[in-house]
Amino acid sequence: MTSPLPGRGVRRTARHHDGLTALLRALRDRCQLAFSELAARAAHPEDTAAVSASTLKRAAGGRILPQEHVVTAYARACAATAEEEREALRLRRAARAEERGILAALQAPAVHSIRTPADLDAALAAAYERAGARPDASFRNAPRPTRRTGPCSCR
Repeated sequence: MTSPLPGRGVRRTARHHDGLTALLRALRDRCQLAFSELAARAAHPEDTAAVSASTLKRAAGGRILPQEHVVTAYARACAATAEEEREALRLRRAARAEERGILAALQAPAVHSIRTPADLDAALAAAYERAGARPDASFRNAPRPTRRTGPCSCR
């Protein structure tokens, strides 16, 4: 499948993106809810990033790759199992790597074959791409481990 992406011309074949779209649509078909009802179910008082009905509709539309928090909210609103939610996130990360098209060109060595700093750079770049190439902001907003206090704070 090829389809236009805003500002990027034509998208390459996107097997994982298509798989994610099919999974999201199947989840919605199973729960038989309108997007407005999904948005209401996805809203939690502790969440600061609400997901609108139009965002959920775009996620299932297949034209754009939804952000991770949108995929999670969509799956939870559809009462997906933990396994279905993990699969949706796996497909999203794989689709992100597919969309960026960088992973194939990295030629990263296997972990046991790393011998030089360049090998390490390539292996880390490949791991980053396989993880979905999260934007810097998601790392900045990620929960940080709490620091221990006391005589041995290095643990």
